[in-house]
Amino acid sequence: MRQNSEKDDFIYDSVPYPSFVFPQTHPDRLATLGRLFGIETSSPANCRMLELGCGDGSNIISHAYSIGNGLFLGIDLSSVEISTGNSIISKIGVTNLELRHADVTTLDPRELGKFDFIVAHGLFSWVPDPVRIAILSIYRDCLATDGIGYISYNALPGCRIRQITSEMMKYHARSIPDPLEKVKAGKDGLTSIVNASETDSLYQAMLGLELEQISERTPSNIFHDDFSSVNQPFYFHEFCTEIEKFDLSFVCEADPTDLLDLKVSPKGRELLDELATDPLERSQYRDFITGRRFRSSLICHNAAVPSSEPNPNKVPNLWISTRLRSADENRPLDTSPVRFEAPSESSITINHPLTKYLLYSVGDAAPRFLSVSDVLDSAKNVLLNSLLTENDLEHVNHFVLQLYLAGHIKLHSYEANVQAALTDRPTASRFARHQIESGSKSVSTMTGTNLEIEIPAIAQLLLLLDGTRTLSEIAVELKAGLGEDEFVSNIDELVSQNVQTMALAGLLVN
Repeated sequence: MRQNSEKDDFIYDSVPYPSFVFPQTHPDRLATLGRLFGIETSSPANCRMLELGCGDGSNIISHAYSIGNGLFLGIDLSSVEISTGNSIISKIGVTNLELRHADVTTLDPRELGKFDFIVAHGLFSWVPDPVRIAILSIYRDCLATDGIGYISYNALPGCRIRQITSEMMKYHARSIPDPLEKVKAGKDGLTSIVNASETDSLYQAMLGLELEQISERTPSNIFHDDFSSVNQPFYFHEFCTEIEKFDLSFVCEADPTDLLDLKVSPKGRELLDELATDPLERSQYRDFITGRRFRSSLICHNAAVPSSEPNPNKVPNLWISTRLRSADENRPLDTSPVRFEAPSESSITINHPLTKYLLYSVGDAAPRFLSVSDVLDSAKNVLLNSLLTENDLEHVNHFVLQLYLAGHIKLHSYEANVQAALTDRPTASRFARHQIESGSKSVSTMTGTNLEIEIPAIAQLLLLLDGTRTLSEIAVELKAGLGEDEFVSNIDELVSQNVQTMALAGLLVN
């Protein structure tokens, strides 16, 4: 929720901001990155988390539901959003979360206390300077000594283009009072401008790409993001200067793949190596090269002294999960290459025996997380001495870190409570079922990820997993609801397969 003027606040009550779950704000993601950068964060299993501008609380409700022993607090200026969120809490039975209707500029840090994690997603760029100061003051005063904060914001230089189209739409629809009619008129006006621009010109292409991006979003999202009276983007160096005033330091981006310069061309990486040896300066030049338009930055207290890059020696103290699997049933543990594939069709080939053993073990355990150190200890009893060198453990730490940064595996800061084996009457996450009931095609897992449910029959199957039915009973009920759909020809097998897939994805609970 944004906090601008009294008029804007009323609009947030009449046109609620769309609510989503953002996996990059999950305490596990924040703690894992913090630990890799040398900050010994608290375990998510019993953390305290604060979300500023939480809207109806969908994001923090998801986190609180998946971490039952943590304590969570969400704050928003819209009484309507908070009321909606409290209804969701009552519906799904969350007891470790409070949603509070409040103004961040009037919050008392002493009353709030300390939090291991503080999140403000989609807030920082859309508030005036006094509110921004209040937000950073809360991070300074309420973030635990070894805590991690998350702040997202519109970034420059990429957001300059967004500013151009936003100003065009606002001008074209300036006389229309109704919010959603204003959005429609603004989009129509921008479409006309794109069509009237010089054909095949760089300017037309630039505006056209922005219009395409705008058209993929909901009208309420466009209204609050592009028609807001405040929308302040920042260069990365400006953001770092701002947080430094409050004794806060940049740690890294919430997306670990950002650390590998994967979005930078080979020539771009050469230029970065030439221009910038300081990590913060390198980040700014990276934004120049890629035209970055949005950042999700992790911050900490200056006193925490984060390292400038992730430390592979921290890997054994973490947990690991992966959807990578090997099709080779022999599972060789020598130096022969083995291909591991994920459902997303990404793949990687590994020839290092210890890393292969690790991936085999973690794949077998899915969706549970395994302790990296435990798996490495068990490997010593399995691998032949001739296949282990004195540098193997050091090598595997580097390999695992690179796999994590490339997005092939996930590292974790605690062992999540997920149901791996199917029970007689399987139960899916109550929050995920609420999301389907609310019309969402995206559901949140107990392991802190989002899954898209595009097929209506799968959504209906998820709703039936309430712990009261056996798989056979679910198949009968699902078949009755599907009618003559081709899906029903082998319904028992498909139900079993899809429920097992849901279990592997972390959607089932004990």
